[in-house]
Amino acid sequence: MLFLKRFHSFILFLILILSSFHINAQRNNLNFFAGIMVVQGEASGGALLSDDMAIGSGIGYNAPLYKNKIEFISKLEYYNLRLDYIEQSNPQNIGVMEGTCTQTSAGIGLNIYLNKSTELVSLYQPFRTYVSVLAGLLVQNNSLNFSENFNFPNLQGTFVLPFGELGGGLKVRVNPTWSVNFNAAIRTTLSDEVDGLIGATDSPDIMGIVRFGISYNLK
Repeated sequence: MLFLKRFHSFILFLILILSSFHINAQRNNLNFFAGIMVVQGEASGGALLSDDMAIGSGIGYNAPLYKNKIEFISKLEYYNLRLDYIEQSNPQNIGVMEGTCTQTSAGIGLNIYLNKSTELVSLYQPFRTYVSVLAGLLVQNNSLNFSENFNFPNLQGTFVLPFGELGGGLKVRVNPTWSVNFNAAIRTTLSDEVDGLIGATDSPDIMGIVRFGISYNLK
């Protein structure tokens, strides 16, 4: 827990330092959002879409880097994930796993806007689409319970993993101060540990994330 507190303090300190740079300060903005995460791994049991879902929230800071096209982004997020899995290798003696996970992540990256560089956002042209890339670290804590006959390899406790994320979104300006932001992304740690189960193939777990929130222009 001491590590988590120091980790959170470091990320908040980093965001405060970045916010002190006056790069087109009139468009520097804070973001507040809620999110839904779906984890695809062994726990999904081969399903096309997993029922292992998490809800969470986060905060971010953005600053323009190049004209109206490229924007620095940072995110600090927290998710609470519910896991369950039924092991059916022996139909006469089915094993069960269930539990909860918490995931705290911090990352930095870029938004690349797809509008023409000459098109500045305004109340008359409020829509801006973008692609995003993000990389950082996540801290996850798995608290899992098993039936006595559950034999699938698993991972308990707290661990730290690097992650990468690719996504896209739409930002809609409501007025000179506020915007609405929708974002969808795919995240991976290139590991097989996020869903609490470790399979024989070591295929990386995939996290699908949908975020919806608001942005506040600092100036």
